[in-house]
Amino acid sequence: MAKSKINELLFLGSEGLDPSIARRIVLSNKLALLLFVVATPYFFFFQWVSFRFAAVVLPLLFCFGSVLFLNWKRRYVFARLVLLLAACGGAFFYADSLGREAGVQLLYFAFLGMPFILFCE
Repeated sequence: MAKSKINELLFLGSEGLDPSIARRIVLSNKLALLLFVVATPYFFFFQWVSFRFAAVVLPLLFCFGSVLFLNWKRRYVFARLVLLLAACGGAFFYADSLGREAGVQLLYFAFLGMPFILFCE
């Protein structure tokens, strides 16, 4: 039951498309769902530590969730742009706030290839 619902979320908006484009849509859905699931516990942790940090997690969660909605509405480029900007924006805020010792800035090495994977055809 849960696995079929997750598969529905992963394949939102990819029905009836060219296979190469559908793979990019499914990949952006997977990344958005992964980032949503990973960021959710941080809301509670940062709420315990500082409300300022927790207040930033909510817009990020909204952006990651909106990627699935935008792909469902077939706004593919906008969905991938929201995903990229939300991931980089969140990493920038937390790298700036938590400092170099936290190592959040190292996420940019992973984000370096994201535009090529998400946008190049």
